[in-house]
Amino acid sequence: MSKGIAWLLVVLISAAAIVNLATTVIKSDKLLDEISTVRTDLFTLRSRVASLDSVVSDIRNQIEKSDDIIKSVHFTRPTTSLEKVVLKPL
Repeated sequence: MSKGIAWLLVVLISAAAIVNLATTVIKSDKLLDEISTVRTDLFTLRSRVASLDSVVSDIRNQIEKSDDIIKSVHFTRPTTSLEKVVLKPL
């Protein structure tokens, strides 16, 4: 094999490796963007759950302070929307 062909093979292999590396970097950037979006969504969800927990605690405190004797309180949740949660007594 002549030196020219050997150099051409080296250049082609190097170019293929560079293209492969660039593709991997682009995929990594997309993956990092998606991870960031998921983290943001999880933070929002955690905040909404904490808010809901606070509302439920307030309701329980109000029930416990009421004059009525209540042994047990159960709620149904007819909707699963995170925008609005409606609690209805069973």
